[in-house]
Amino acid sequence: MNSSCSLRRGKNAQQGLTLIEVLVAVVILGIAAAAAAPNFSSWIENYTIRTAGRQLVSDLQLAKMKAVSQGVQHRVAFDAANRAYTIERGNSSSGSTTWAQVDSIRALANEQNPYYAKGISIATNFASDKVIFSPVGTASPAGTVTLSTTNHTRFVRVVLTGRVRIE
Repeated sequence: MNSSCSLRRGKNAQQGLTLIEVLVAVVILGIAAAAAAPNFSSWIENYTIRTAGRQLVSDLQLAKMKAVSQGVQHRVAFDAANRAYTIERGNSSSGSTTWAQVDSIRALANEQNPYYAKGISIATNFASDKVIFSPVGTASPAGTVTLSTTNHTRFVRVVLTGRVRIE
């Protein structure tokens, strides 16, 4: 039975969208993208600082593990002005007087460096901006490294027992 309310199209009906339908869809997508853009940049900034924090924790733990496995002090020396830090090996199991760089400089401000992290600044409360790990895994002094961007801050804490954690 044929009904006049049928939604079926005939054999010759053309399928597709009209120009107005396409323009309305594009305008709606544009509005949604404009609303999401500020959140997206904040998400990228948060991702960058979290990644830099995890890398710093890994590097601090690496210095600690090297001190334990090699039986000599290792330290992480921070250069807040240049937004960088290095891992260094001492010449003794305690009271090292000479330090040699172990790996590449972790330069967060240098785009050519694999550890580059755009817009992140470093601050520490360690004496002389250095934390030293002993061959038994303890740290001296205890302290905090603060990583910050315009909208986000992460703290990496090192305690005397050598534990490193991110907050």
